Formats: sequence, C-alpha cells, structure tokens
Amino acid sequence: MPTVQEVLARIAADVELLKRLLTPEPPAEAETVEATPAEAGKRQRRAAVDLGPIPNYQDEAWPAALSPTQFVHNEAAKQYRAYQIVDTIALPTEDKTILDFGCGEGHVAATLAEEAVKIVGYDKVRPDSWDTMSKGNLIFLSDFQQVAQHGPFDIIILFDVLDHMAEGQHVETLTKLGKLLADGGKIFIRTHPWTARHGGHVYEQINKAYLHLALTDVEMETLGLKPETAIRVVHPMATYEQWFKQAGLEVESKQPVRGDDLDSYFSGPLFERISQITWGGKVDADRAKKIMLNHFFDYWLKRPAH
Repeated sequence: MPTVQEVLARIAADVELLKRLLTPEPPAEAETVEATPAEAGKRQRRAAVDLGPIPNYQDEAWPAALSPTQFVHNEAAKQYRAYQIVDTIALPTEDKTILDFGCGEGHVAATLAEEAVKIVGYDKVRPDSWDTMSKGNLIFLSDFQQVAQHGPFDIIILFDVLDHMAEGQHVETLTKLGKLLADGGKIFIRTHPWTARHGGHVYEQINKAYLHLALTDVEMETLGLKPETAIRVVHPMATYEQWFKQAGLEVESKQPVRGDDLDSYFSGPLFERISQITWGGKVDADRAKKIMLNHFFDYWLKRPAH
C-alpha cells in the first residue's frame, strides 16, 4: 500500500507531464544571414507575405515594357541595333584593339571592325553567324584562355552582360578583364538591372512593364514566365560599384539611363506589391521609384594609377 507522500509525488509527476503535453513548443528562431544587395532581392521575393491575387496583367492599360519597334527579330533589325549600340558607346575606334566580351551573334563586333585595327569577339557559345562574319581584323573565340593571346586591349566592352552572369562570377570575370587592358585602356559596361522596366527580359513572353517585379517566383512559374536575367540586382549602383571595387577597377564615369517619370499606373496597391516583393517593403516609395526609373547604367572603368 503506497504512502500518502508517494501518491502525492505520483500526482505531481502526472501534472507536470500533462503540462508539457498541452504546452506548444515555441517556434524556432529564424536564422539571420547577411545578404549582398543582389542576394537580398532573391530572398525578399520568396517572403511569405499576403500579397493578394495576381495583378490583372492582361489589362490593356498596363504599359508595355518595350515598344513594337524595339523588338529585334530579324537580321536587318540586329544590324541596326548594332549600329545603335556603337553610337551609344561613342567609341574612338581608330587604331584600337577591342574585345567585345559576351558578343553573342557578333553584330556589334562586326560593326566595330569597320574601323578598328583589331576586334576580338568572345562568348561561351559559338553561333553559326561567326563563320560568315570573321575576317582579317575580326576573330571570334569561345575559349577565354585564347583571348589573352590577342591582347592587351585598348577597349573592352561588356554590353548587357553582367546581369546575365551567375552569382559569384562577376568579380572574378572583371578582375581577369582588368588584367587584359593595355596601358591607358578602358572598360565600357552597360548594366541592365533587375529593377528596370524590362529588366527581367520576360517581354518576349508578356510585354508588360515591371511585370517581373509585380509577380513572385511562384506566380511567374505558374504563368510560364522564365526571366533571362541570372542575377537580381535590386540596389544597382551599390551592387555594381562594389563589384568594380573588389575587382580592382576604378570608375572613371557613370551615367544612368533614366525614364522621364514612373507611369501613374504603377501606384497604390500595385506599387505596394512591387515594393514588397522586390525590396521586402524596406525601401521607401520615393527611393523605390527612383531605382525603377534607372533602365540602364553606363560605366567607363580603368585600372587605378599606381
């Protein structure tokens, strides 16, 4: 026969067990991870926030990302765009040796070859167009190890290339290119940040401005949208200039290519949705609108004087 003390001890033990069973465990603390400006954009797009239904992207009033004349679908349009790019860069090409890094089908390199002493076009994939464009002062390479053999270069061009590189490749690539510059040589870079009007390159699928900012990853996947931009730069100037500095390059000049004003269509709930998805609601409205108006950034870089 148990004693009174033993019975009371058992009752107390049962009460403690019952308390533990009925009390829910506290949620685990979220891991805090420092993020680069570009990484932060990816993480914020996955944030579990009540954003409401998918915006009506079929609304005819929703502004287009590109005008019909800006699409490049045939050879004549590609050549015309190449001349526009060369005019934009305003290169002094006479007596210059130039590297077009990320040259694609080679139209810009071929245009530059009309005046430059020597042009090297480099890209990872070798398209058929290179075979018909190659000539005495114009060569194309898909092996970067061979590029250095044709340097040093007076001018290196990266036109809409950086934003298509995978995470972690930017500083390494810029460092290598800096070493290929001739004395007094310069690098021209046009960037196309994720936050631009057509920064996600989804306009071939649905031609709506900033649509890639207004949709979460899950929503884009549901609609069959596949952005071409490999990295999502949501704080452009800070991110790009951090890469340049880490690569040992100095900014000689920079020029944002801006729109006139953010269309009034992107206001109210739609703008709040864009801000929440893109910046996690951590950037004030005025700042967010200024970032969105920067469609491109043009940089001239050089090696610092020693």
